[in-house]
Amino acid sequence: MLGETGCDSKYSDEKKADIFEAKYKGKQMTVSGTISKVSGGEVLIRVLPSTLSYDVGVTLSDPKSAYDLQKDQRVSVRFTVRRAGGCILPYSGDQGVLVP
Repeated sequence: MLGETGCDSKYSDEKKADIFEAKYKGKQMTVSGTISKVSGGEVLIRVLPSTLSYDVGVTLSDPKSAYDLQKDQRVSVRFTVRRAGGCILPYSGDQGVLVP
C-alpha cells in the first residue's frame, strides 16, 4: 500500500487516490512496525525505517489491549484501512487487533 499510494510512489496523485479507493480503503490489512506512540486505544506505527514520526495510526477495537504496549516495541496489527496517507499525513484505520 505504501509503495503504490505513498510518498515514494511514481504515480500521479489522482492515480494514487484511485488505487487507494479500489484496492485498500475499507479492506483488512496487517502491518508490522515499531511503535512511535501509544495514546489511549490508538497505536502509531513506524513501518518504514526512514520515517521520522509514524506511517500508520490504528485505533484498536479493544483500547485496553494497548495498555502494556511500549514505544519502540515491534508489533503487528490487523485493521480496517480508512484513510490514505502520503508524504505528510499518515495512513489510518480502525478495528485494530494485535497479531502475535
